[in-house]
Amino acid sequence: MDNKIFKIENGILLKFLGSDKDKIIEIPKDVIEIGEEAFLNCRSIKEVRLQKGLKKIGSAAFYGCLGLEKINLVDGLEVIDRWAFVDCELLKDITLPNSLSFIGYSAFCRCSSLRHIEIPESISDIEYSFSSCDSITDIKLPKNLKSIGRGAFSACKSLEKIELPESVTEIAYSAFAGCSSLKAIKIPEGVKNIGEFAFSACHSLREISIPSAIHEVKEGTFKNCYNLAKINLPNHLIRIDNEVFFGCQSLISINLPNSLKKIGENAFYKCESIKELHFKEKIDEIGKEVFSNCKNLKSISLINTTNSLDNKTFKGCDKLKYIFINFNLLKNLEKKHKINAILSYCSEHEKYAKMEKEQYDEYILQNKELILKELIKSDYIEALPYFSSKKYITIYEIDEYVELANLTKSSQVLLSLLDYQHKEFSMDDMMNIREESFEDELSLDFD
Repeated sequence: MDNKIFKIENGILLKFLGSDKDKIIEIPKDVIEIGEEAFLNCRSIKEVRLQKGLKKIGSAAFYGCLGLEKINLVDGLEVIDRWAFVDCELLKDITLPNSLSFIGYSAFCRCSSLRHIEIPESISDIEYSFSSCDSITDIKLPKNLKSIGRGAFSACKSLEKIELPESVTEIAYSAFAGCSSLKAIKIPEGVKNIGEFAFSACHSLREISIPSAIHEVKEGTFKNCYNLAKINLPNHLIRIDNEVFFGCQSLISINLPNSLKKIGENAFYKCESIKELHFKEKIDEIGKEVFSNCKNLKSISLINTTNSLDNKTFKGCDKLKYIFINFNLLKNLEKKHKINAILSYCSEHEKYAKMEKEQYDEYILQNKELILKELIKSDYIEALPYFSSKKYITIYEIDEYVELANLTKSSQVLLSLLDYQHKEFSMDDMMNIREESFEDELSLDFD
């Protein structure tokens, strides 16, 4: 090929000077480096033939070569710099030589036809290198790889599985974000850091375990993993940051370690399949709307937590009935959830410390009538024994409560009230009350 179509200085190919007619490009033998943007947006080129002796492919060298289908990355090549092959959307297969020591930022980004990648052992880090490679199904990583860099395989939509070597100690920011076909991944025990949004929008991921060295699950790590049903958290986990499980609508099983101290904003937002969450130890900080729109959440326990809750903490949790929390947390709850928290206390008040019992008991005594009516309307049968044990239902009120239960079709409470009436109050008591009431009416002065 005529060397006049290249601008070459000191072994660096600075610029391709050819035309759209040049489909197959053969790089001259004396070229040791393809310079920055040398073939930028050369859309008609279909094949590039490199020669031995080439050491480096520079930044954005083949950026936007939309028609490029084939390139032989020769042995001896050491560096593929950042953006080198961005948008080479017809490039299907490449072989990375063992001599390669560096793959730059977004080097093969949006190579949407690329199917298989084997990264040589000499590579220790990759960052956005293969992001948005839609067709990649198979990736082989080097045995000594230390880090899966920022966005390394983000939006690789066809990737279903990948084996991470035991040498990996870090999975960085958005490393696998948007890998919507990824069904399973085993994180090595040696991993000490998992970055923000590392597995976000991995829609097919169903189960995952976090290594024991991880003390913090960072922001958005599993955000919008719609099919994630089970996650195993390490025993010494301290923090679950903002939006970690945001939109994980299939999440059913999650172990919550006793070491947990912080839960960030929207951490469990729209986790629609979770039915129970029980935090055994004190949580120092709970973010805004942390459990909002957990539509099937029925029971939650935060008895040991003393900091305030946001008034939207349980927004959209329409099935939440059992709420076990400290008395001082009641003030920020919506009316419905506040009533349910009080009735939950009534149903299992033995769970609470002495001071908490005293505060709840005093409040319930002061608001007895209102709380009892709410109990009856919601047919909250578990809370009723508390009121009978405290003698809060008197012979003078029983008929009113029975009538309300009948009116609201609260069948369980109605039967219990009738049974309570039968056992607690004798027929003589009932007759005496009715006679006294009748006599009072007769003695009224109508003048």
